[in-house]
Amino acid sequence: MVVRQFWTIRMGMRGIVISDMFQGIVAYVVGGMLLVGMTIWMVTTQGAGFSKIPERMFEIPSLGSPTGPLFVFALIFSGTLGGWCWPSVFVRLYTADGVRSLKKSAAIGVPLSYLFYLALTLFALLASIFPEVQATPEDVLFIVSQKAGGTWLLGLAGTVVLAASMGNIDALIQAAGAQIANDIFGNYKTLRYEQMLVLAKASMVIITLLAAIIACFKLPQLFMLAVLAYQGVIQLAVPQFLGILWKRGNKYGATAGMVCGFVVAVALELQRPNFVPWAFGLTSGIIALGVNLAIYVAAAYLVPASATERKRLDDIFTRVEGRTPVEHSLSTASAGSLAAGGRGA
Repeated sequence: MVVRQFWTIRMGMRGIVISDMFQGIVAYVVGGMLLVGMTIWMVTTQGAGFSKIPERMFEIPSLGSPTGPLFVFALIFSGTLGGWCWPSVFVRLYTADGVRSLKKSAAIGVPLSYLFYLALTLFALLASIFPEVQATPEDVLFIVSQKAGGTWLLGLAGTVVLAASMGNIDALIQAAGAQIANDIFGNYKTLRYEQMLVLAKASMVIITLLAAIIACFKLPQLFMLAVLAYQGVIQLAVPQFLGILWKRGNKYGATAGMVCGFVVAVALELQRPNFVPWAFGLTSGIIALGVNLAIYVAAAYLVPASATERKRLDDIFTRVEGRTPVEHSLSTASAGSLAAGGRGA
């Protein structure tokens, strides 16, 4: 990750595009071939098939089930919404040279992702014939790869996971550095671009070191921590998406809603891990999202905006509708360059 950070800082946006392309080939092309190969191995040598899969693997929670009828919906909804709330998404948007490129990448990427996840789902279902997988399903890729090909195939599986994770981790670190410089320090003190760049780089170094230290600890509930992270990050969705479409919201509702939503999500998760029985199986984050939304909307009507603020918002929405770039403390191009280490976009 340290080498990846230096690569990005030295090459800027070009480095992000090149490394993301390489990582994507390793993670999803090589990874997809690995999944198909191990699926064939399970069917031809281990007798795997849909008739051998435990019946509980095909069950979807419904009325009267222990988890509640809305449990699967909550998992899919929070995962989908959370994916668009991570700051790394916006770092990737900065690498595009225009809307046309974004549409083209979506047109190519979405069908490929469907094929990959179809292969992944079939692989995981068929692998459930192994008792070890049933005991620790989150380790399914490593268990089957070691059974199928020993240490070498296990190492390849680890490389695929590393490639899939590295780009996201790197983008999160870059985005966090840019946000700390622009949205925290830059929000309270007028800084030159060079000063923001130094703050962003320093923040990236500190975050990378902290992540390395935390990674040295053995966390038995790491999987649950990842689930909890999604329950928390989706609280950004209310001000993020409503702020794009609805100009009546304000910073008071956004801040109070996010803080209260996150607190509610953590409290419910600690009391009722995985799902909340009295909410028909909804996860803690979805319930907290409702609290968040209620506070945001209430503040929008109870705390009226000043005339200056209304004029500023009207000007922003007018510029966007007229396809005129909006000027702000750090333009999107500058933010992308800042996150990438200062090189031009």
